[in-house]
Amino acid sequence: MKQLKYSGFISDAIATILAMLFLYTSISKYLTFDDFKWAMENQPFPKGLSWLLILFLPPLEIALAVLLFLSKTRALAFRLTIGMMTVFTVYIAIISLHVFRYVPCSCGGFIQSLSWHQHLVLNGLLLIMAITGQRAEKDSKAIKGLGQPSQAKIFHARNQVNTGPAGKTGDQ
Repeated sequence: MKQLKYSGFISDAIATILAMLFLYTSISKYLTFDDFKWAMENQPFPKGLSWLLILFLPPLEIALAVLLFLSKTRALAFRLTIGMMTVFTVYIAIISLHVFRYVPCSCGGFIQSLSWHQHLVLNGLLLIMAITGQRAEKDSKAIKGLGQPSQAKIFHARNQVNTGPAGKTGDQ
């Protein structure tokens, strides 16, 4: 039960870390927009997809940061973050396997200076953080909404065992 007690703090901490990272990378992309654009245009996927990412990736990162900061949208933000980080992590894993001849990093800030292996490790850790944050958020919402959900479920299960289908006890 102690684990659930700290769920709100864990969710808040992870949401803040991820939100700050998204803000940092999106702002870095805007500050070095020509470099970001060049890197995206030189990715090994269709140019149309490159342009969509150029237009929508930085605003998406900012939107995710805002959603992570707001408690009412945090659960959705964690799910979206998990989806986005999964796509990024799989893409980096493919790059690390040298499937493509050359791929420039289109990340912003200090992340751009990481090797692909370091980038894969970082993304894996961020993905684990997002999953942990989602679980902590779910637990903290359950505690706030139901008091202590695990005890309520146990009480309900015990009550079902001690009474029959028509409400008769097992002793009769």
